[in-house]
Amino acid sequence: MSQLMPLGEDLQNVAIKELGENPSRISEDLLILKAWINQQPHLKSRMDDQFLIQFLRGSKYSLEKAKDKLDTFYTMKTKYSDLFAITDVDNEMFRKFHNTGTYVTLPKPLNANGPRIVSVRINYAAPDFTVCQIVQYTTAALEVAMISDPYACIHGICFIMDFSKLTLNHVMLITPTNFKKFVKYFEHTIPIRIKGIYAINATPAAEQLYQFVMPFFPQQLKERIVIIRNNIEELHRHIPKEYLPTEYGGENGLLEQLCEDYNHVWDKHRDFFRENAAYGVEEKLRLGKCKLEFGDDFGIGGTFRKLLETIGNIGFSMSQIKLLKEELQKVAIEELGEVPSRIPEDLEVLKAWINQQSHLKARTEDQFLIQFLRGCKYSLEKAKDKLDIFYAMKTKCPEMFGITDVDNDAFRRFHKTGTYVPLPEPLFGNGPRIVFIRANYAAPDFTVAQIMSYVTAATELAMITDPYACIHGLCYIMDFSKVTLSHVMLITPAAIKKIVKFFENTIPVRIKALHIINASTASEHMHRVVLPYIPENLRQRIFISAKNSKELDDHIPKKYLPVEYGGENGSLEQLCCERNKIWDNYREFFRQNADYGTEEHLRLGKPKIDFGDDLGIAGSFRKLIVD
Repeated sequence: MSQLMPLGEDLQNVAIKELGENPSRISEDLLILKAWINQQPHLKSRMDDQFLIQFLRGSKYSLEKAKDKLDTFYTMKTKYSDLFAITDVDNEMFRKFHNTGTYVTLPKPLNANGPRIVSVRINYAAPDFTVCQIVQYTTAALEVAMISDPYACIHGICFIMDFSKLTLNHVMLITPTNFKKFVKYFEHTIPIRIKGIYAINATPAAEQLYQFVMPFFPQQLKERIVIIRNNIEELHRHIPKEYLPTEYGGENGLLEQLCEDYNHVWDKHRDFFRENAAYGVEEKLRLGKCKLEFGDDFGIGGTFRKLLETIGNIGFSMSQIKLLKEELQKVAIEELGEVPSRIPEDLEVLKAWINQQSHLKARTEDQFLIQFLRGCKYSLEKAKDKLDIFYAMKTKCPEMFGITDVDNDAFRRFHKTGTYVPLPEPLFGNGPRIVFIRANYAAPDFTVAQIMSYVTAATELAMITDPYACIHGLCYIMDFSKVTLSHVMLITPAAIKKIVKFFENTIPVRIKALHIINASTASEHMHRVVLPYIPENLRQRIFISAKNSKELDDHIPKKYLPVEYGGENGSLEQLCCERNKIWDNYREFFRQNADYGTEEHLRLGKPKIDFGDDLGIAGSFRKLIVD
């Protein structure tokens, strides 16, 4: 007993009542365990009493369970040393992770004599650390608790996990293989009880992670997991406020200071971890079967195998899709019906359908196709239809919608006019992409086809590169102060029909608003011509302001306007100049577009589009244009 930390009376009573500890038999139990260790030719284990007693306590003094847990402990350390066998706590990445304050042990146990409380925050950017580095730190911290923290040893640990900064980037770091090891490690290896997990400020990414892992936790642990979204008072029902850290309104230490102070704990146990290099297993000397066998199904039945395949597919497929920020992912889920776990399946269904269409040659990159799903709120039938029309229009009207050469002289000249300029800051910081449009050219300088080929190319670019446009859509500000009748008369009935069809049925990016400012007489005439043929839901999003009107301020705060209009959202001239490099970067993308389209003679069924001479809009439309 001289080598064991003495327990306070309250803790000793708990050890006796809950763990089956008999103080008079501890020495005997330890000797039996040590004798068994010495008989195992494959096992080299620590023999310190304080270390070994925790395996007895963690197994409620079942010697057979303690032996099994100890053997598994060292087997995992040996087999997966990159995850569980930290030996150098002065390692640069180890200390760097420590300094993030992600994992912080609080000084006062719950209710003064209960479980040790550990605060866990996702306090780092996903690319900064590997899963191995994160798990190494966590398991090292648990190992320190095993030999130095009587509250953790007897009562266990209560985790408060703040998921407010968790993103899909973090989730996607977890591979099926590592997930399998985590479950094994926490369920069968560590001899410390998990008394509660309180997941607070749960994000959509956290809830997605929760859906994956929950079915595969032991039932008793499931019952100890509490999900709390944004209601900190709900947490107080489980953990009184005084036991929370200062940052959460409590009195249990300042996380930043506690993190800094804990460095001395690592310094104190430096040699302990160095010594760990001497312990482990030699499987070739084991008498009997290996303690670990990670087969294809993880030994948990076919449903688990299916889950791993699903996670694996997401990891593979999502790696080809730009991950969304937390706020955007939430909008995608709530407004577009996106279910992250189903994305791979939906994409595979869409790709399979494409492959079955003899007339259709479409891009099949995930980032491209997912926008058709998002643009159709995950209706697969609508996404198929929109994709088909998209390529049908590109093939039938290549002069307007089928740009393949962004180095074309007219294309670059139109770009330099600064007529169409996306602004850098989305509306309200996390809303639709704002696009500023001016009639910044003389009417004879460009044809409608040249103008539309630029606009549709810019929209296509947004589909694959701009998450704000993809999720929230586009908000157009159109300055019509320079629109003349010469500009208006460029628009033929056929062109109007194609443009309306393109934006209504083809492009999978939402138009959230059209703000027409400085409306001229000519632009009002154009508005009367075009408006009757715009869908009703889009008409309701068109706002017209006369010259010098301040009505725009009611919809778009001034700071989101370009500098030329008194705002802070970039200089149109500078933005236009900088955007040349984007066209350069996507030169090959547009060249490849020449390989895609439809072959209508191979289509099974009626054509998707039909542009008759009368536009299907009656003869008065033609007359109105002339008038």
